[in-house]
Amino acid sequence: MTNSIFDAAYVQRQREMFESSECVDLDAIHKAFNFVLEDLPQHQRYLADYPPSEASRRQSFQLDCGHAITVTEMVQFSSQDGVYEGMQHPLSSFAAAIARAKAVFPYFEGLPHGLPPLLHRSFDGLPGKDAWIATPPICTVAMFDSQKPAKDESADMSCVLLIWFQDEFGFSLSERVKQQIQSIEWQAIATDRWL
Repeated sequence: MTNSIFDAAYVQRQREMFESSECVDLDAIHKAFNFVLEDLPQHQRYLADYPPSEASRRQSFQLDCGHAITVTEMVQFSSQDGVYEGMQHPLSSFAAAIARAKAVFPYFEGLPHGLPPLLHRSFDGLPGKDAWIATPPICTVAMFDSQKPAKDESADMSCVLLIWFQDEFGFSLSERVKQQIQSIEWQAIATDRWL
């Protein structure tokens, strides 16, 4: 995989605009999205052969670690909200997702946890000044609960706030996202709750 798209003029300009913003909290982004942006897989947005996504009626998951979790609340929005021209740099989308998660779920006491997205990139033929890279168009923020505490056995339950990006609205998860959810380390990221 090549990361040359990150060297393109437009992508560099978008990152510089993001980093020059006064409200940037790179530390919060790195805590929520615990991966290196340049290491994420990419595909051309309009040329990809998308497998048909099937709406998931099953909103519960059995995690590899043994916890059973269920989606209790979910919000979705465009990952390019507020962008009138061009594309928003993925870090800007991550920051917006964290801000929206905190606004919609103010009672959640832990940190949101972001799943690594499959980045979209422009056609290879675009000149460097026009090349772009972006998250998929829809951001999902969902609260997952488990009836089993994550850390403290005296707790009543545990929960986590997950953020991921997808290609369409609705609880229509790709196999990639389903596998990421099933393999999360619940004990490491969940917050215990007492009712």
